[in-house]
Formats: sequence, C-alpha cells, structure tokens
Amino acid sequence: MFFFSSFHLRVHYFPFDTQVCAFRFLPSNQYADILYLSTLPARDVSDISSLQWSITNITAHNWTLAFRDFSPSIPIANTSVGVFCLFLQREPSYYVKTLMLPSSLLCIISFVAFLAPPDSGERISLGVSMVLGLTVFQLLVADILPPYGDQSPILSLYLSLNFGLTCLAMPISVLNIYIAYGDRRLMFLKYPTLRKLFLQYLPKAVGVLSYSERVGNVQNENSRHRKELGDPKVKDGSTPHILPTDDSHPYISPVEQVW
Repeated sequence: MFFFSSFHLRVHYFPFDTQVCAFRFLPSNQYADILYLSTLPARDVSDISSLQWSITNITAHNWTLAFRDFSPSIPIANTSVGVFCLFLQREPSYYVKTLMLPSSLLCIISFVAFLAPPDSGERISLGVSMVLGLTVFQLLVADILPPYGDQSPILSLYLSLNFGLTCLAMPISVLNIYIAYGDRRLMFLKYPTLRKLFLQYLPKAVGVLSYSERVGNVQNENSRHRKELGDPKVKDGSTPHILPTDDSHPYISPVEQVW
C-alpha cells in the first residue's frame, strides 16, 4: 500500500534544514476499546536513497486521544491513533557548490581590487565586472531558492549581503582614487580622527600601504629621479617634502591634494 501526502516545509535554515513528516492513522468510527492500533519497530531505512534527501530516523508511537464521537449519544470517545514520524535531512553539498561558494568568491575578488594601485586604472573596471557577474548570478539563484514568502531562508540574506558588499566596493574605489588624484580637497579629512581612520588605520587593517607610506614612496621616487638628473639641491639621503615642478617633470605632492 502506498500513501501520497504533503507537508509544510520549514526552509529558514535552507540548505541545512531538517524536516519532520508526521503521519497519523486512526479509525473514523471505532473506539479504542473495540479497535486498538499497535505499531511495530521501524525497519532499516539505509537502503532508501534520494539525491536531495536522506532519511535519518523513523519513529512509531501509539496514542489514545479523546475525540468528539460520531454518535450523538456519546459526546466524547477515546480513539486509538498510530503516529509515524519521518525525519528527513537535506543534502547541502549541491547548494554549497552552486550558490554559496561562487557568491563568496565573487565578493572576495571585488575587494582584491583594492590591492591594485590607484593609478593602474583597473579598479573601476574590475568592480563593474564583479557587479555584472553577481547580477547574472542572482538571476540564476532565483530559480534555485525555495519560493516561500512567509519565511525567508538565511541563504537569501547571505547572498543579498554579498551583492551589497560588492556594490559598496565601487564607491569606495572611487573615493580612494579621488583621495589620491582628486583636484578638490575632501572636507571630512580635515578632522584628525577621520584622517587617521581612513588614511592610516584602515589601510593597515586590510593589509595595504597607508597613505603616508605611499606619499613617502612617491617622494623617494621623485628624489631619485631628480638625483639622476643631477639636481644640486638634492643631496644624498635627503627626501624633500615638496619638490618644485617644471614642464619636463611635473609633480604635485599627494599631501597637498588632501590637506
């Protein structure tokens, strides 16, 4: 005998969710003292296989419940109920490989663009490519996630957060380039606390050169070029803070651009 049934899925922890399917069998017109349902121990289910679900356990219980009787002369009657619980666990490997891993890699690659120098010209193009790639990826994900409106899976929140972080990398890259090569001074950098946060502490936290280190490297490079050209004002081991500019070697100090 085969039974077909449906039950409500709880997909909050998708794809690491576990479902419990309860089947209740009871006679509709027999009392417990006339017909009593007894259950046997569940058989081994290791031979039952599925591509998406795995059966972890099957339990069987005997309950005696009081129901309103079908006869008007007896308002309440005890009825024997057999309850079978089927415990299912979803196989998450497919969703981890096709959803979580690609989204995480695209989000990480979008922030790797900050390791490129601001003058390389590849930050914005790489950021735009990552945003377009995640946009196409979101369209594919919409067909895989379970469409339940009352309870949203945590996985959908994770994917949306990755998409938001990838989009956030774009304005941060533009701000970084503007700090390095912008013509106008940034007003919020006049505050010492914000200047230290954005130009010293934040670069060290992500493992890149701080703004003062980049300025020092540029000044040393300019000093070396001026020394190779035989400028008598540049002595051995000296590093001028503001170098004069000429038509052949224009130079604008990055420090002057910020504050």
